[in-house]
Amino acid sequence: EKIRASGYIKPLVINRNYVLVSGHRRYHCALSLGKKVIDVEVYKGDDDKELEMLLNENAFRDKTTLQKVREAEFYRKIEEKKAEERRNFMGLQNLGQSSEVDLNPPLEEKGKVRDIVGAKIGLSGKVYDKARKVVNRIDNETEEVIKFLFEETLNENIEAASKLIDKPDEFLQLIIERTDRDIKKVSSIVRELEHEEKINETQLPPGKYQVIYADLTNQNIEEDFYQLPISELGEDNSVLFLWVT
Repeated sequence: EKIRASGYIKPLVINRNYVLVSGHRRYHCALSLGKKVIDVEVYKGDDDKELEMLLNENAFRDKTTLQKVREAEFYRKIEEKKAEERRNFMGLQNLGQSSEVDLNPPLEEKGKVRDIVGAKIGLSGKVYDKARKVVNRIDNETEEVIKFLFEETLNENIEAASKLIDKPDEFLQLIIERTDRDIKKVSSIVRELEHEEKINETQLPPGKYQVIYADLTNQNIEEDFYQLPISELGEDNSVLFLWVT
């Protein structure tokens, strides 16, 4: 409607082979308005920059988390190359070998590659790293049902998906069975299964007690005791005595 009202379309960008690099939506608007001629600019830069333009053009379309992370791999290669160029430039400056022209390179994003790439797909660098590991797990998975679990969980909750990476296949199969493929239940089912595992590992006595006496002199309180399901043993009104050094 804006284009119809003003009659102006910002020029499209094409490469040397007449492939549309930027402006796909403007192009389709022009077609729907019956235009036969439209202005373009010809991009004659390097291939990496062209790829980045294509990615940026596609950035506003609705995508799943999996699609975003896969797309981010292209950004990652571009940013790693830029980071290498920055390091080389700084090295030349330190050696006093850069020319006057190079003393003021064009301003570019700086920082960790993962943070720059994460920001481009709307994630923090730390979360992007987790999502990337999940995608790597998906690509190495042969069981379709487990691959489905990772893909759908990643699209729903990155944190939940990252916690599944190191789980054995038996554990993952149990999640699939108990959730009945309802991905929203994954986080709660994982907590249930981990709780059950902890009870089995600690070999706590059966039953409920009003008084519990625990000797922790040979345990790391932070790592071990806090993980013990003591609440499984205690009555609603009970007392816990801790013997500690």
